[in-house]
Amino acid sequence: MNSKIRLFGSFILFILIGLIDQLSKQHIMQYAKQKYYLNTLLAFTPPTLNRGISGGMLHFTSTTGFIVLTILILFIILGFALYTYRRWSAGCTIIGETFVLAGALSNLLDRVLYHGVVDFILLQYAQWSFPVFNIADAAITIGVIIMFLGALMPCRPSRSSRWSA
Repeated sequence: MNSKIRLFGSFILFILIGLIDQLSKQHIMQYAKQKYYLNTLLAFTPPTLNRGISGGMLHFTSTTGFIVLTILILFIILGFALYTYRRWSAGCTIIGETFVLAGALSNLLDRVLYHGVVDFILLQYAQWSFPVFNIADAAITIGVIIMFLGALMPCRPSRSSRWSA
């Protein structure tokens, strides 16, 4: 497949994930006043602001700690974007990387706009519950799974890779 078509497809996927995540957060922030159970396993909660990382780890109440963590996250995203670009240039599929980048950048946007990441999805069963998360977090998880499965099959550069003669 032509490298420009592959890049366009990844760009559309990236935009869709980011839009769905940001629109869902806007909707929850505007309308969610109490927990809403979809079924016994899944609920939407009023928005919570996570100033740390996954599951609330590294939660900083101080502005300085939050800014340092956000800058660190920005550099990790930039490094991952470079890795993704190199894989795309080699003709490799970057679907998993696109999911991860879209989710990471959408959460980074939350950090800038709201000084924390907006979380609202709750998975629970009886007394057990998973940390509250959002669609961007789910996209990152899906992307990592796709990348892991892709690592089991080596990347074979296509004839239409960006650098081929």
